[in-house]
Amino acid sequence: TNYFPGLIQLYCANLIESLKKKDYAGYAEADTPPYILSETHVQKILGENELQTEIKSKFFITLTLDNDEDNYYMLIALLVAYKYHEAKSSNIAAHEGCTPKDILKLANDFNVMRFRNFTEENMYALMEEMKELNVFQAVGNNGYRFSRYNFLHMMGTEEEVINAIEQATL
Repeated sequence: TNYFPGLIQLYCANLIESLKKKDYAGYAEADTPPYILSETHVQKILGENELQTEIKSKFFITLTLDNDEDNYYMLIALLVAYKYHEAKSSNIAAHEGCTPKDILKLANDFNVMRFRNFTEENMYALMEEMKELNVFQAVGNNGYRFSRYNFLHMMGTEEEVINAIEQATL
């Protein structure tokens, strides 16, 4: 559940519903509980497209929590995702994280005007908030990285991330 409490409820609801399906466990409500769950059963539920879509939706809700049309959290996450993709293609260790200075430079490179008047301190404050939301974790070089690697996958491919950043500059 990536330490997001809302995902625990979502997963458990899907788990309970799946137990009634013949192609999962095939339990009859009159004959059970207890329900015996195998690792295969748990993995099958986690692999469902509908559940993955709901998880991604809840993650993106977190990134739009700032209730501001500027969507700072989303933009920062996209820029960090871009840095991950860039690091992967140039063999730079993505685990080193991104500093507020890195993100401001990248925002400038992409001409993201919403950050044009930001200082490193402003960016640091937002990235700290994202850490508190469990989107980021701090790393030793005053940088931040996604707290879970699958967050990068939720942000999209390199092309999807670039397109989203470019859409934000319009």
